[in-house]
Amino acid sequence: MNKLILVVVLLTLALPPAFAADTTELARQVRETEIAFATTMADRDWAAFKAFISPKAVFFGRRVILRGRPGGYHASSALHATRPADVS
Repeated sequence: MNKLILVVVLLTLALPPAFAADTTELARQVRETEIAFATTMADRDWAAFKAFISPKAVFFGRRVILRGRPGGYHASSALHATRPADVS
């Protein structure tokens, strides 16, 4: 049993870090998506804003819980220009 554990450990250490992904590209994609989402708010583009919202979204308000994409209510006053922080 000890030999099996030793072999597994040595093989694990000998393998190249193939599973260690370069997150630079992923961070760039997230940042571009955040900027595009923020642009919809800055431009007050309600249709484009709704396109970013998942159909499975849940919005918690003080009195109601809304599910899905916004539809029957107008939240253009909630749209505001923002800049995303650094993705980490």
